[in-house]
Amino acid sequence: MLNNMKDIHRYPCSQRTLGQMLKLVPWGICFAIALVGCRSTEFGLPDRWETYRNPRYSFEFPYPAGWQPADLPDNRDGIAFRDPQNPQVELRGWASFLRISSPSGTGTSPKLPASSAPTNVRQAKPLPAPPRPTRVPSPRPSLSPPNFTTEQGIQGTLQAQLGPQTSSLTLVLNHTNVQYYLRGSAPSQQFDAYYRFFNYVARRYRVPIN
Repeated sequence: MLNNMKDIHRYPCSQRTLGQMLKLVPWGICFAIALVGCRSTEFGLPDRWETYRNPRYSFEFPYPAGWQPADLPDNRDGIAFRDPQNPQVELRGWASFLRISSPSGTGTSPKLPASSAPTNVRQAKPLPAPPRPTRVPSPRPSLSPPNFTTEQGIQGTLQAQLGPQTSSLTLVLNHTNVQYYLRGSAPSQQFDAYYRFFNYVARRYRVPIN
């Protein structure tokens, strides 16, 4: 215990330690302010959620309560929700059927009315009909190998696209001839803060299982 100034001069090492501690105080305050500033830019998972269910394709995904719907297409294939505090941040889900190409034709010649040619005229031998084309379904859209599995157990691809202005995380699922999508997008400078949130929603994306 240092009782007076004489003790301070008697223990010069204690004096230097006290001086160093006083010099470090401003730096400690600045470091604490920096930590608070960094945490304030992170987007944490909200406490309240709502669930969107698509009336046409019956897929569903959670979104934060209070987020506003951006649009609802006439074909009712999906919807987008935006953060009212940051409208550039968006969650968009939609779906579409995988189409199969129809045959170009039946492969048979059209029937013509019977001719009333005279009996003494030799009829030409009819040509054989061309072979009937085989119906081949169009190939499905090429996708990368599955690298993601939802909590429902459906495998798909999850890919991040980084752009100069906007970046996104997109989930694609193929199930029962329907292709399902979920995309979370944010300004590129904020994308790291929203990545965990987008991933959380993607894992809880659900499709109808018959």
